[in-house]
Amino acid sequence: MKVILFAGAEIRDYSFCESYMDGADAVICCDAGMRHAKALGIDPDYIVGDFDSAKPEILSFFRGKSGIQFLEFQPEKDETDTELALRLAISLAPDEICVLGATGNRVDHVLGNIQLLCKPLAHHIPCMLVDPTNRIRLVDKQLTMQKADQFGTYVSLLPLTTQAGG
Repeated sequence: MKVILFAGAEIRDYSFCESYMDGADAVICCDAGMRHAKALGIDPDYIVGDFDSAKPEILSFFRGKSGIQFLEFQPEKDETDTELALRLAISLAPDEICVLGATGNRVDHVLGNIQLLCKPLAHHIPCMLVDPTNRIRLVDKQLTMQKADQFGTYVSLLPLTTQAGG
């Protein structure tokens, strides 16, 4: 099972999204991330958030459709909308999660979203933050990569903690 999660950061070019949408079994939008589903002509299975950053007309558009489950939260909470949506994705027990719209131009959100990758990793679920130029994931065991299969020109290995081994 493959879950696509749309976070709220800007996506300037949707062309890269289409290849990740292939074979998606569930689509989850977090708050303002529902604008990406609308732009792509996709009806999500779930929309999660406090809806403080969603455009009212887009929220209305999706509320008017049947078959979409809304999980609404108070704005005063300890989790981000993306974290709540990622928890939902994990509860579906997928084989992989792909997060689109999680990088954007706010470094605080990017760093927070990278840190959120620890949650699916703890459940042994592969999860990537994807944009047109990056594929970001966490690993906690040995990984073999083939040059012919890699995305882009460069591969960077950065420890999330002060210790790295293997």
